[in-house]
Amino acid sequence: MTGGDVPVAGDWEGAHKAAPGFYRPADHTWHLFRSAAEELTVIPFGYAGGVPLTGDWTGDGRSKPGIYLPERGYVLLLGSRAKKSPSQEYTVPLGSPVVVNWSGTGVDTVNTVNHGVWFRQVANCQCHPGNPVAAFTSRLSEGQLFAGRWKIPQGGR
Repeated sequence: MTGGDVPVAGDWEGAHKAAPGFYRPADHTWHLFRSAAEELTVIPFGYAGGVPLTGDWTGDGRSKPGIYLPERGYVLLLGSRAKKSPSQEYTVPLGSPVVVNWSGTGVDTVNTVNHGVWFRQVANCQCHPGNPVAAFTSRLSEGQLFAGRWKIPQGGR
């Protein structure tokens, strides 16, 4: 990595574990690794001013690159590492991007948060989201975004 590179992580090969990578804004390339020492692939994909995102956009168990253009709320997602142009494009409300699997189907979607209001988007998923509603308010202020996969352990503790 060099100055200006943005670290990313994802399950690039569907191995059920995250591996490192980075996005290089200077030349719009993604460098994905099998391990800390073994580079898997370099993917030319990106736009000036774009925010790098990773997620399983197709539900195949593999993370893929995505870009969010914050000035327009535009999302561009790669459907595989082999593709060099977006397989999915859509707009979301302006805000800070958050990648979430709302439906539990294994498909990650790009959502935004603006002044504590979450805007849920399932544009790349033909699934019925379970919870929450399309837009909702949280008590968290900007800069305290969170997303994750939580499961209540057996016994409820």
